Amino acid sequence: MALVRGRTHHMLLSMWGRRWKEITLANFTVYLDDSGTAREHPIAIASAFILPAKKIIALETEWNRFTKANGFSDFHASACAAPKTKDKQYKDWDDAKRRRVFTRVRQLCKKFGVKAYGWAVYKKTYDEVVPKSFRKYGGGHYTWAVRHVVNRVEAWRLERKIKEPLQFIFDWEEIGSPDREEIDDIMGQFSDLYLGEKVYHDFQNRKLVPALQCADLIAWLSYQRALDNFHQKPINPYGQECLNDFENYYPSGRVPFEKKWFAVATVQRPQLQKWIEAEMQLGKSLPRFKDWYQRHPQREMLLNARQNRI
Repeated sequence: MALVRGRTHHMLLSMWGRRWKEITLANFTVYLDDSGTAREHPIAIASAFILPAKKIIALETEWNRFTKANGFSDFHASACAAPKTKDKQYKDWDDAKRRRVFTRVRQLCKKFGVKAYGWAVYKKTYDEVVPKSFRKYGGGHYTWAVRHVVNRVEAWRLERKIKEPLQFIFDWEEIGSPDREEIDDIMGQFSDLYLGEKVYHDFQNRKLVPALQCADLIAWLSYQRALDNFHQKPINPYGQECLNDFENYYPSGRVPFEKKWFAVATVQRPQLQKWIEAEMQLGKSLPRFKDWYQRHPQREMLLNARQNRI
């Protein structure tokens, strides 16, 4: 527990000193398939779980007590839900234990988290609808999904008049990997082009950070909802229970969809077509992205290298 507490707590103390409890963290992960890594999977998903910094230690304390009592080290939704899981820590669990663990994870998400977002896009549709001229600097489906979730989180911050920029914690990506470089570009552009101030982001190991394990559940549920919407594939029973719970959770009373505690968007072709037509005709994003890369030639060089590898 000291290791987990030290990672996040020490980072906040080093940046904010005694004011660390005033900060809000956006624990952010990207989920691309059952394992979260297969680039060939047809659906791109980004998700965010927002957690006030003052609740970090309480969440970690309860989370560690919960995992110890149930005999496992970390929660990974897809592996825990799989009937023939390859993850040894869940392999011998019966249905009752899996259901109990999923129930407790979502209870902790609701108890400590203040907002959960998901964004899903069908990769083939994105590649067919969005022209290469936009994808060159605006990014592919992965980048697009992350951008939209970051923007949704920022809109949430402004609506609540939170003065300080949020701190974004991403699930770990290896230094120099294409995914990490894309995230660095997204956050750099977000800082320069939209906020005009520094936005902190970091990469941490999901297995060591309970809030990222909460974000993993949000990502997996977004994936389950997307499979249902795009392929009419039956939702995993544990996933359906979680979705029923989260989609009917109104901590402050009934609100419109976009203001719900749990909001997952699965972008259909007509919606995407309408968005890109407006963007290409009236939007200012593409010129701003081009300008940002021109002002950051090292980032543009890395962008060209990534695209040449595709």
